Amino acid sequence: MPAPRPPDRQRPRIPEADLTLGLLIKAVEEYAIFSLDATGAVQTWNVGAHRIKGYTEQQILGRHFSVFYLPEDQQAGLPEATLAHAIQHGDWCGEGWRVRRDGTTFWADVVITAVFGPDGELTGFVKLTRDATERRSAEANQHRLELLRERERIALELTDATTRSIFAATLTLARALATSNDPRVTEFVEEAISALDRTVTQIRSTVTSLRS
Repeated sequence: MPAPRPPDRQRPRIPEADLTLGLLIKAVEEYAIFSLDATGAVQTWNVGAHRIKGYTEQQILGRHFSVFYLPEDQQAGLPEATLAHAIQHGDWCGEGWRVRRDGTTFWADVVITAVFGPDGELTGFVKLTRDATERRSAEANQHRLELLRERERIALELTDATTRSIFAATLTLARALATSNDPRVTEFVEEAISALDRTVTQIRSTVTSLRS
């Protein structure tokens, strides 16, 4: 009679909801979604993380997440500071320059959430990163446009005020010219009027160049 076979050891079953969520996270391309252990080493990696940061799973798993930061930010302890903040407050949200595997940089919108076990002990972190370079560029362009418009508005106001003042001065000189019988005074006043006319022309030319 054959000996009874020991019961097969079954792998622990993963709840279907957790499995589905995990598959969805893996498939997301617009966001880098990955987990870190309690020391900051990368534990999981999704398609979006590969697309945004340039590392494959084999290249990044087990490495400290500080490799995504600029050298000066690493030296300043920014990666560790973000984790410490997340531990204390539950999460850390912020923006800043980050580094891809090929050395190029991008503007990142980042959320780091601390994960705690049932006993309250820190088990790791979940990190979500979005490439916000295009949005930041658009905001910068909009800001430059607003500055140009403000500069144009100020220039026009100054031009109007200055032109009115010059026009008033010109009228005063013209009255003086009409009542003067001294050739030297007449010559001086005519030169002053010509100089004021040239000034108005230069101001208008400058404003035109600002608006072009």
